[in-house]
Amino acid sequence: MNKKTKNYVIMGILVCSLLSACNFPLAKKKGEAAPTPLSDSEILGTAVAQTLSAYQAELANTETEATATPLPMVTPMVEATDSTGLKPTVQSYNAQACYSANISAETISDYTKMDRDEDFTKTWTIVNTGTCAWDKGTLLVFVNGDRMGGDSSEAIGTQVTPGGHITASVDLTSPSSKGTYSGKWALQTADGTHIVYLTVVIVVNEDDDDFYVSTVSFSSAETYSGVCPYTYTYKAHITTKGDGDVVYHFKYSDGSTSSSKTLEFEDGETQTVSGSWTLSSSGSYWVKVYIDDPNNQTFGSAKLTLTCASPTKTATTAPTETTEPTTAPTAEPTTEPTIEETEEGGETSG
Repeated sequence: MNKKTKNYVIMGILVCSLLSACNFPLAKKKGEAAPTPLSDSEILGTAVAQTLSAYQAELANTETEATATPLPMVTPMVEATDSTGLKPTVQSYNAQACYSANISAETISDYTKMDRDEDFTKTWTIVNTGTCAWDKGTLLVFVNGDRMGGDSSEAIGTQVTPGGHITASVDLTSPSSKGTYSGKWALQTADGTHIVYLTVVIVVNEDDDDFYVSTVSFSSAETYSGVCPYTYTYKAHITTKGDGDVVYHFKYSDGSTSSSKTLEFEDGETQTVSGSWTLSSSGSYWVKVYIDDPNNQTFGSAKLTLTCASPTKTATTAPTETTEPTTAPTAEPTTEPTIEETEEGGETSG
Protein backbone atom coordinates (compact mmCIF):
# COMPACT_ATOMS: atom_id res chain seq x y z
CA MET A 1 0.00 0.00 0.00
CA ASN A 2 1.43 3.30 -1.00
CA LYS A 3 1.42 6.34 1.14
CA LYS A 4 -1.56 8.06 -0.62
CA THR A 5 -3.89 5.04 -0.20
CA LYS A 6 -2.95 4.84 3.48
CA ASN A 7 -3.94 8.48 3.93
CA TYR A 8 -7.38 7.85 2.36
CA VAL A 9 -8.06 4.95 4.75
CA ILE A 10 -7.14 7.04 7.77
CA MET A 11 -9.45 9.81 6.59
CA GLY A 12 -12.37 7.34 6.23
CA ILE A 13 -11.88 5.95 9.75
CA LEU A 14 -11.91 9.43 11.21
CA VAL A 15 -15.19 10.31 9.46
CA CYS A 16 -16.89 7.19 10.80
CA SER A 17 -15.68 7.81 14.31
CA LEU A 18 -17.06 11.32 14.30
CA LEU A 19 -20.45 10.20 13.05
CA SER A 20 -20.68 7.63 15.84
CA ALA A 21 -19.78 10.18 18.47
CA CYS A 22 -22.76 12.28 17.53
CA ASN A 23 -25.08 9.79 19.23
CA PHE A 24 -23.45 10.14 22.70
CA PRO A 25 -24.07 13.53 24.28
CA LEU A 26 -21.38 14.98 26.47
CA ALA A 27 -21.84 14.84 30.22
CA LYS A 28 -22.76 18.08 31.71
CA LYS A 29 -21.72 19.45 35.00
CA LYS A 30 -24.17 20.21 37.71
CA GLY A 31 -25.85 23.55 37.28
CA GLU A 32 -24.80 23.89 33.65
CA ALA A 33 -27.29 24.06 30.86
CA ALA A 34 -27.33 21.20 28.50
CA PRO A 35 -25.53 22.04 25.23
CA THR A 36 -27.49 22.33 22.14
CA PRO A 37 -26.97 19.21 20.14
CA LEU A 38 -25.45 19.70 16.68
CA SER A 39 -27.24 18.56 13.64
CA ASP A 40 -25.86 15.69 11.65
CA SER A 41 -25.00 17.95 8.76
CA GLU A 42 -22.99 20.34 10.97
CA ILE A 43 -21.16 17.49 12.63
CA LEU A 44 -20.35 15.96 9.23
CA GLY A 45 -19.15 19.33 7.80
CA THR A 46 -16.88 19.94 10.70
CA ALA A 47 -15.39 16.49 10.51
CA VAL A 48 -14.88 16.72 6.80
CA ALA A 49 -13.22 20.11 7.14
CA GLN A 50 -10.83 18.85 9.81
CA THR A 51 -10.09 15.76 7.84
CA LEU A 52 -9.37 17.75 4.69
CA SER A 53 -7.14 20.12 6.62
CA ALA A 54 -5.16 17.25 8.07
CA TYR A 55 -4.95 15.57 4.68
CA GLN A 56 -3.72 18.75 3.00
CA ALA A 57 -1.06 19.16 5.64
CA GLU A 58 -0.03 15.55 5.21
CA LEU A 59 -0.06 15.90 1.44
CA ALA A 60 2.10 19.02 1.62
CA ASN A 61 4.63 17.18 3.74
CA THR A 62 4.55 14.24 1.36
CA GLU A 63 5.18 16.45 -1.69
CA THR A 64 8.01 18.16 0.09
CA GLU A 65 9.60 14.84 0.93
CA ALA A 66 9.02 13.53 -2.59
CA THR A 67 10.56 16.49 -4.31
CA ALA A 68 13.42 15.15 -6.33
CA THR A 69 16.89 16.50 -5.76
CA PRO A 70 17.51 18.90 -8.64
CA LEU A 71 20.05 17.70 -11.13
CA PRO A 72 23.16 19.84 -11.50
CA MET A 73 22.85 22.33 -14.31
CA VAL A 74 25.14 21.81 -17.25
CA THR A 75 27.14 24.88 -17.98
CA PRO A 76 26.82 25.59 -21.70
CA MET A 77 30.06 25.30 -23.67
CA VAL A 78 31.48 28.60 -24.77
CA GLU A 79 33.43 28.48 -28.00
CA ALA A 80 36.89 30.04 -27.83
CA THR A 81 37.28 33.28 -29.69
CA ASP A 82 40.16 33.45 -32.14
CA SER A 83 42.33 36.14 -30.61
CA THR A 84 44.34 36.40 -33.80
CA GLY A 85 41.39 38.06 -35.42
CA LEU A 86 41.58 40.90 -32.94
CA LYS A 87 44.03 43.42 -34.34
CA PRO A 88 45.34 46.14 -32.06
CA THR A 89 44.78 49.68 -33.08
CA VAL A 90 48.07 51.11 -34.33
CA GLN A 91 48.59 54.81 -34.31
CA SER A 92 50.03 55.86 -37.63
CA TYR A 93 52.70 58.54 -37.70
CA ASN A 94 55.47 59.80 -39.98
CA ALA A 95 58.85 59.05 -38.44
CA GLN A 96 60.85 60.78 -41.20
CA ALA A 97 62.52 63.93 -40.00
CA CYS A 98 61.99 67.29 -41.61
CA TYR A 99 65.75 67.83 -41.93
CA SER A 100 67.75 64.72 -42.80
CA ALA A 101 70.66 64.04 -45.17
CA ASN A 102 73.04 61.37 -46.44
CA ILE A 103 76.53 61.80 -47.89
CA SER A 104 76.59 59.89 -51.19
CA ALA A 105 80.15 60.78 -52.26
CA GLU A 106 83.19 62.76 -51.16
CA THR A 107 86.72 63.61 -52.25
CA ILE A 108 89.86 63.47 -50.10
CA SER A 109 88.89 60.51 -47.92
CA ASP A 110 89.68 60.74 -44.21
CA TYR A 111 93.32 60.15 -43.20
CA THR A 112 94.66 61.05 -46.61
CA LYS A 113 98.39 61.83 -46.45
CA MET A 114 99.31 65.40 -47.34
CA ASP A 115 102.53 67.33 -47.78
CA ARG A 116 103.19 70.38 -45.64
CA ASP A 117 101.32 73.51 -46.79
CA GLU A 118 99.51 71.57 -49.54
CA ASP A 119 96.37 73.17 -50.99
CA PHE A 120 93.38 70.90 -51.54
CA THR A 121 89.60 71.04 -51.92
CA LYS A 122 87.27 68.84 -49.91
CA THR A 123 83.94 68.16 -51.66
CA TRP A 124 80.80 66.35 -50.46
CA THR A 125 77.73 65.27 -52.45
CA ILE A 126 74.80 65.53 -50.02
CA VAL A 127 71.31 64.07 -50.61
CA ASN A 128 68.20 65.61 -48.97
CA THR A 129 66.51 62.58 -47.35
CA GLY A 130 64.13 64.66 -45.20
CA THR A 131 60.65 66.03 -45.83
CA CYS A 132 61.59 69.71 -45.93
CA ALA A 133 63.36 71.66 -48.67
CA TRP A 134 66.66 73.42 -48.05
CA ASP A 135 66.40 77.03 -49.10
CA LYS A 136 69.09 79.21 -50.62
CA GLY A 137 70.05 80.53 -47.21
CA THR A 138 71.35 77.12 -46.08
CA LEU A 139 75.03 77.41 -45.15
CA LEU A 140 78.12 75.22 -45.09
CA VAL A 141 79.65 76.31 -41.75
CA PHE A 142 82.78 75.45 -39.76
CA VAL A 143 81.83 73.89 -36.42
CA ASN A 144 85.03 72.94 -34.57
CA GLY A 145 88.46 71.29 -34.82
CA ASP A 146 91.19 72.32 -37.27
CA ARG A 147 89.93 74.90 -39.71
CA MET A 148 92.95 74.56 -42.06
CA GLY A 149 92.34 77.93 -43.70
CA GLY A 150 88.75 77.20 -44.72
CA ASP A 151 85.98 79.83 -44.71
CA SER A 152 83.84 80.07 -41.58
CA SER A 153 80.65 79.83 -43.63
CA GLU A 154 79.43 79.77 -47.22
CA ALA A 155 75.88 79.75 -48.63
CA ILE A 156 74.90 76.83 -50.84
CA GLY A 157 73.08 79.33 -53.08
CA THR A 158 70.32 77.02 -54.31
CA GLN A 159 67.16 75.32 -53.10
CA VAL A 160 67.27 71.56 -52.59
CA THR A 161 63.93 69.76 -52.52
CA PRO A 162 63.42 66.38 -50.77
CA GLY A 163 65.19 63.71 -52.78
CA GLY A 164 67.47 66.25 -54.46
CA HIS A 165 71.20 66.66 -53.87
CA ILE A 166 73.86 69.35 -53.71
CA THR A 167 77.65 69.45 -54.03
CA ALA A 168 79.35 71.45 -51.28
CA SER A 169 83.09 72.24 -51.22
CA VAL A 170 85.58 73.94 -48.96
CA ASP A 171 89.10 75.07 -49.96
CA LEU A 172 91.75 74.11 -47.40
CA THR A 173 95.51 74.10 -46.85
CA SER A 174 97.36 71.46 -44.86
CA PRO A 175 99.31 72.71 -41.80
CA SER A 176 103.09 73.14 -41.94
CA SER A 177 103.78 70.73 -39.07
CA LYS A 178 103.66 66.96 -38.92
CA GLY A 179 100.52 65.46 -37.39
CA THR A 180 96.92 64.36 -37.86
CA TYR A 181 94.41 67.18 -38.31
CA SER A 182 90.64 66.99 -38.12
CA GLY A 183 87.97 69.61 -38.81
CA LYS A 184 84.18 69.46 -38.62
CA TRP A 185 81.79 71.34 -40.87
CA ALA A 186 77.99 71.23 -41.02
CA LEU A 187 75.13 72.00 -43.36
CA GLN A 188 73.10 74.56 -41.40
CA THR A 189 69.63 76.03 -41.98
CA ALA A 190 68.83 79.75 -41.60
CA ASP A 191 67.50 79.15 -38.07
CA GLY A 192 70.75 77.42 -36.99
CA THR A 193 69.65 73.79 -37.30
CA HIS A 194 72.49 71.46 -38.29
CA ILE A 195 71.24 69.08 -40.97
CA VAL A 196 74.35 66.91 -41.30
CA TYR A 197 77.95 66.98 -40.04
CA LEU A 198 80.92 66.76 -42.43
CA THR A 199 84.50 65.88 -41.50
CA VAL A 200 87.97 66.46 -42.91
CA VAL A 201 90.86 64.35 -41.55
CA ILE A 202 94.35 64.51 -43.04
CA VAL A 203 97.82 63.33 -42.04
CA VAL A 204 100.85 65.58 -42.63
CA ASN A 205 104.15 63.66 -42.86
CA GLU A 206 107.68 64.60 -41.94
CA ASP A 207 109.96 65.61 -44.81
CA ASP A 208 111.91 62.33 -44.57
CA ASP A 209 108.71 60.36 -44.92
CA ASP A 210 107.83 62.20 -48.09
CA PHE A 211 110.59 60.67 -50.21
CA TYR A 212 110.01 57.21 -51.68
CA VAL A 213 109.79 55.39 -55.01
CA SER A 214 106.12 55.59 -55.94
CA THR A 215 106.11 53.44 -59.10
CA VAL A 216 108.35 51.23 -61.23
CA SER A 217 107.05 50.26 -64.68
CA PHE A 218 108.64 47.97 -67.23
CA SER A 219 108.81 47.50 -70.96
CA SER A 220 106.11 45.22 -72.30
CA ALA A 221 106.53 41.46 -72.26
CA GLU A 222 108.54 40.12 -75.16
CA THR A 223 108.38 36.87 -77.12
CA TYR A 224 111.26 35.62 -79.32
CA SER A 225 111.54 32.56 -81.51
CA GLY A 226 114.65 32.07 -83.59
CA VAL A 227 118.32 31.39 -83.58
CA CYS A 228 120.05 31.49 -80.21
CA PRO A 229 121.92 32.86 -78.36
CA TYR A 230 119.56 35.81 -78.03
CA THR A 231 120.32 39.10 -76.28
CA TYR A 232 117.31 40.32 -74.29
CA THR A 233 117.20 44.08 -73.63
CA TYR A 234 114.95 45.25 -70.77
CA LYS A 235 113.96 48.65 -69.36
CA ALA A 236 112.49 49.90 -66.10
CA HIS A 237 111.05 53.37 -65.40
CA ILE A 238 111.46 54.59 -61.80
CA THR A 239 109.35 57.47 -60.41
CA THR A 240 109.75 59.03 -56.98
CA LYS A 241 107.79 61.27 -54.62
CA GLY A 242 110.02 63.88 -53.06
CA ASP A 243 113.71 64.63 -53.55
CA GLY A 244 116.46 62.16 -52.72
CA ASP A 245 118.76 59.33 -53.80
CA VAL A 246 117.49 55.92 -54.92
CA VAL A 247 119.61 52.80 -54.52
CA TYR A 248 118.49 49.84 -56.64
CA HIS A 249 119.59 46.60 -58.30
CA PHE A 250 118.16 44.04 -60.76
CA LYS A 251 117.04 40.51 -59.85
CA TYR A 252 116.89 37.72 -62.47
CA SER A 253 114.82 34.58 -62.79
CA ASP A 254 117.94 32.36 -62.72
CA GLY A 255 118.66 33.61 -59.18
CA SER A 256 121.45 36.03 -60.04
CA THR A 257 121.48 39.76 -59.24
CA SER A 258 123.25 42.84 -60.52
CA SER A 259 125.32 45.18 -58.43
CA SER A 260 123.56 48.10 -56.71
CA LYS A 261 123.46 51.53 -58.35
CA THR A 262 122.50 54.98 -57.06
CA LEU A 263 120.43 57.63 -58.86
CA GLU A 264 119.53 61.14 -57.70
CA PHE A 265 115.88 62.18 -58.14
CA GLU A 266 113.88 65.35 -57.83
CA ASP A 267 110.25 65.32 -56.67
CA GLY A 268 108.04 63.54 -59.20
CA GLU A 269 110.90 62.76 -61.57
CA THR A 270 110.99 59.57 -63.68
CA GLN A 271 114.27 57.97 -64.79
CA THR A 272 114.74 54.96 -67.06
CA VAL A 273 117.29 52.24 -66.40
CA SER A 274 118.01 49.34 -68.76
CA GLY A 275 120.20 46.33 -69.24
CA SER A 276 120.80 43.28 -71.45
CA TRP A 277 120.89 39.53 -70.86
CA THR A 278 122.27 37.00 -73.37
CA LEU A 279 120.32 33.72 -73.36
CA SER A 280 120.93 30.46 -75.23
CA SER A 281 118.15 28.14 -74.00
CA SER A 282 114.43 28.18 -74.57
CA GLY A 283 112.33 29.16 -71.59
CA SER A 284 110.47 31.92 -69.73
CA TYR A 285 112.58 34.60 -68.10
CA TRP A 286 111.92 37.69 -65.97
CA VAL A 287 113.79 40.67 -64.59
CA LYS A 288 112.72 42.64 -61.50
CA VAL A 289 113.95 45.79 -59.78
CA TYR A 290 114.68 45.88 -56.07
CA ILE A 291 114.74 49.33 -54.43
CA ASP A 292 117.29 49.07 -51.61
CA ASP A 293 116.70 52.63 -50.42
CA PRO A 294 114.34 54.21 -49.49
CA ASN A 295 111.68 51.48 -49.98
CA ASN A 296 113.35 48.11 -49.37
CA GLN A 297 110.84 46.75 -51.87
CA THR A 298 110.74 44.59 -55.04
CA PHE A 299 108.99 45.92 -58.15
CA GLY A 300 108.50 44.11 -61.42
CA SER A 301 108.80 42.54 -63.73
CA ALA A 302 109.97 42.56 -67.37
CA LYS A 303 109.22 39.21 -69.04
CA LEU A 304 110.64 37.22 -71.97
CA THR A 305 109.41 34.02 -73.58
CA LEU A 306 112.26 32.52 -75.59
CA THR A 307 112.07 29.68 -78.12
CA CYS A 308 115.40 28.75 -79.65
CA ALA A 309 115.02 27.28 -83.17
CA SER A 310 118.52 25.81 -83.15
CA PRO A 311 119.53 25.33 -79.53
CA THR A 312 123.21 25.24 -78.87
CA LYS A 313 125.04 23.67 -75.99
CA THR A 314 126.76 26.94 -75.26
CA ALA A 315 126.20 27.82 -71.61
CA THR A 316 123.90 30.72 -70.93
CA THR A 317 125.99 33.73 -70.04
CA ALA A 318 125.20 35.67 -66.92
CA PRO A 319 123.44 39.00 -67.44
CA THR A 320 125.76 41.92 -68.01
CA GLU A 321 125.26 45.51 -67.00
CA THR A 322 126.82 48.77 -68.15
CA THR A 323 126.75 52.24 -66.68
CA GLU A 324 127.79 55.50 -68.21
CA PRO A 325 130.54 55.00 -69.33
CA THR A 326 130.12 51.26 -70.00
CA THR A 327 132.41 49.21 -67.79
CA ALA A 328 132.55 45.53 -66.91
CA PRO A 329 133.26 44.81 -63.23
CA THR A 330 136.50 42.85 -62.77
CA ALA A 331 135.60 41.56 -59.31
CA GLU A 332 132.99 39.16 -60.71
CA PRO A 333 133.86 36.08 -62.77
CA THR A 334 130.95 36.59 -65.17
CA THR A 335 129.75 39.63 -67.04
CA GLU A 336 126.76 41.47 -65.41
CA PRO A 337 123.85 43.01 -67.32
CA THR A 338 124.44 46.18 -69.24
CA ILE A 339 122.48 48.97 -67.49
CA GLU A 340 121.66 52.26 -69.19
CA GLU A 341 120.51 55.07 -66.91
CA THR A 342 118.45 57.78 -68.61
CA GLU A 343 116.03 60.52 -67.62
CA GLU A 344 112.46 60.75 -68.91
CA GLY A 345 112.30 62.32 -72.36
CA GLY A 346 115.24 60.51 -73.90
CA GLU A 347 117.79 57.78 -73.38
CA THR A 348 121.52 57.99 -73.41
CA SER A 349 123.74 54.95 -73.41
CA GLY A 350 127.35 54.55 -72.72
